[in-house]
Amino acid sequence: MKLYKNVASGRLFIGINEDIEDIGEDDSLLLITPEGKIKRLEEHLFESVDGSDSSEGARFVAQLTDAQRAKHQEVLGSLLRTE
Repeated sequence: MKLYKNVASGRLFIGINEDIEDIGEDDSLLLITPEGKIKRLEEHLFESVDGSDSSEGARFVAQLTDAQRAKHQEVLGSLLRTE
């Protein structure tokens, strides 16, 4: 799971550019917002954070909202059904 932190607010977003084949602008990211919505936002507003299995990554993942987790599962589920 690729995570991004908004540099102004510090809120976490889930990146889904890596999960889907998306043709879009090079300077934007397709993200799941804390409200569980999918939005394309400007990349320069975010910094990548480590969402791996490390202890720091687990701390970031624990901060995700239920709405984000549900939308991420929905996106992954729809990708698995189309393959």
